Amino acid sequence: MKDEELNFTYFAPAERADIEEIKEQAKAILQSPDFKKLTSAIPSILMILNSDRQIVFSNDSLAKLLGIESIEELKGQRPGEVLGCINSKKNAGGCGTSENCEMCGAVNSIMAGLNGTLSINECRILTGDGTDAFDLKVWATPYVVDNEKYVIFAVEDIGSEKRRKVLEKTFFHDITNTAGGIKGIAQLLKDSPGDLHEFKDMLFEAANTLMDEINAQRQLLAAESNELALNLYEVNSINLMKSVMELYKNHQVAENKIIRILDSSDNVNFVTDETLAKRIIGNMVKNALEAIRAGNTVTISCKEQENSVDISVHNDSVMSREVKLQMFQRSFSTKGAGRGIGTYSMKLLLEKYLKGKISFTSEEGEGTTFTAAFRKDMG
Repeated sequence: MKDEELNFTYFAPAERADIEEIKEQAKAILQSPDFKKLTSAIPSILMILNSDRQIVFSNDSLAKLLGIESIEELKGQRPGEVLGCINSKKNAGGCGTSENCEMCGAVNSIMAGLNGTLSINECRILTGDGTDAFDLKVWATPYVVDNEKYVIFAVEDIGSEKRRKVLEKTFFHDITNTAGGIKGIAQLLKDSPGDLHEFKDMLFEAANTLMDEINAQRQLLAAESNELALNLYEVNSINLMKSVMELYKNHQVAENKIIRILDSSDNVNFVTDETLAKRIIGNMVKNALEAIRAGNTVTISCKEQENSVDISVHNDSVMSREVKLQMFQRSFSTKGAGRGIGTYSMKLLLEKYLKGKISFTSEEGEGTTFTAAFRKDMG
């Protein structure tokens, strides 16, 4: 591979020290008095990175996480590479050099540390095929040995804390709102002497929404713990889209907004898990409705491909570059801290369980389109 390819980067420098230089750097650090004793007492992952962001030392916690005997094989690699970050494989230069890395809390903290500043940040890493996720808190502390710049890089898994916050702020928030609506309808039923038919419909819709929120969280928890069982049978694309449209047309986020199905949509029968398919398409529709203003339209469409049935949801809004670069990360949200896991759950359910593919485009003049490609041969 040519040097210019190896050294190409969108963000952090791609150059690396050779393994002999790494060994010399590790030797210099380990000669510091009581260094090993100190680091072995730290339960969090701790690495020492050189000025090229390569690992020259790590405590045993990293080896335990990765299930390896020794950290020797990790020396010379960068943090994202050993943790399996999908963005570390996008460029030949590795961790820190893809366009997405510009938004990475870990890379930014390490760069700050090399510039002499203590930096604490959060970092969201997607691994494997992009359906497994780490939520991490990272600390980068400047460290100098023999006039060589290093960074002490500490990593803590905050996935459980993030899940709890999402549960509290999203799930409980939505359930409280729905339950409040049910209580209000019940009060109207109690106080009204007239025709109750309208109230019955409202109560039914509110109860439906409540159960949907509960089931969404159950599905996500089961999916992340590899306990989600599929129920596969033949469904129809038009009926699937109509079902989702009916579910969301009276939803709070759809107030004074229009949902329509494109007339030219393909009418296709295919085998999938209908409940998961509705959840995925429903999340796309909900996100689209949240992105537009009153009076605007969300369009659902279907296109049959050779090996897939592609269902797309379009709206006229455009996402910022920052949002696009962090799409599908578990704890990232445009709705504020601790809110929103819709795009992550779409990717998890479709790609890990239904073996499909989720993608999006968002450009000025064209708007934003999310496409869920469902496999035809799930049966």
